Amino acid sequence: MARPSSWSETSSGICDERCFSPRLEESQRSRGADPAAKPPHHMPFDEFRRHGHELVDWVADYLETIERGPITADVKPGEIRAMLPETAPEQPGPFDVIVRDLNEIVVTGITH
Repeated sequence: MARPSSWSETSSGICDERCFSPRLEESQRSRGADPAAKPPHHMPFDEFRRHGHELVDWVADYLETIERGPITADVKPGEIRAMLPETAPEQPGPFDVIVRDLNEIVVTGITH
């Protein structure tokens, strides 16, 4: 699929924060925000890349061991929802906590 002409790439071939600048700036202006300001919780690309690799490994491990798990979830209706917070967090959480929640909350409610 061809990329829109408003996208740009860094020399490494990875899209940086300028990729979406026309849309982002328009959106920020419509909300009264400063379009030149960086997002408050911008993840550095090396950290994003490391976590992306960890997540791919998690998915591969999950798929590799899926046949050993239960076919149906052993949870009651509403049980998973009760384990989640009422609202989304205001601040990003540590990646290891996200993976822990995947393992302990999300996966327990999946029917395979």
